[in-house]
Amino acid sequence: GKNILKLSSLLGNDYVEIKEMISEKLIRATVKLRSVKEEVEIKEIEQAMDVAYKMHTTAMEMAKPGIIESEIAGTIEGIALAEGNGVSFPIILTINGQTLHNHYHGNTLSVGRMMVTDADAESALHYASDITRTVPVGGKFNQRQKEIYEIVYIFRKNEITKIVRFETNQKEIG
Repeated sequence: GKNILKLSSLLGNDYVEIKEMISEKLIRATVKLRSVKEEVEIKEIEQAMDVAYKMHTTAMEMAKPGIIESEIAGTIEGIALAEGNGVSFPIILTINGQTLHNHYHGNTLSVGRMMVTDADAESALHYASDITRTVPVGGKFNQRQKEIYEIVYIFRKNEITKIVRFETNQKEIG
């Protein structure tokens, strides 16, 4: 929706005309090209992931009662700046994870709350990591949080297994 409106504005075509211009063949070819990486691209992605790992582990360590979200967000943004080219998008770090794309960082962390961190680094060639984590404030899940975590963990594990099987089958077919 938003991209089509932007294209409509840039090209001077209406929404229907833009929809008719979409080439599924071009989209599939682009996706195929983007799925193959050269060694330099892989190194860039790994560098962004290394920085993101530092950002997320620091956020987890700092998620203690009494800390204000902005202290953590500022610290991990500083890691991204010090290690490379900064963040790949504005940091989402909140105890109010029910609000998507929440950039307000003024809440004080307290026991029993969960903290969502969606924060990533960008490399010199603009490759980016993409990691989101939810952790309990204070480092320990209460019983309900643990049950929910286990449900999500099992689901993710099963989905990853399906993806690996699918990719393996595609390679065998292809």
